[in-house]
Amino acid sequence: MTSKEIKNKIEILRKELNDANKEYYIEESSSLSDFEYDKKFTELIELEKNHSALIIPESTNPKSWIKSSFRIPSGYTFNSYA
Repeated sequence: MTSKEIKNKIEILRKELNDANKEYYIEESSSLSDFEYDKKFTELIELEKNHSALIIPESTNPKSWIKSSFRIPSGYTFNSYA
């Protein structure tokens, strides 16, 4: 695949997964089976892993969130009892 094709594939996967998340969590329906979702999610993770320059903060891949500009303020502690 060329870099343009890879970028396009990543964008398509992100949109499909974001749409599926919206359907599942907001609309309480689903156009993808769990198997199909997992397959697309795994493909996205592999593509982002191999092409880290294409990772964006809005990615569906949780590991990409580390690369985003989000930072936990120094001294902040998580309240696990909330």
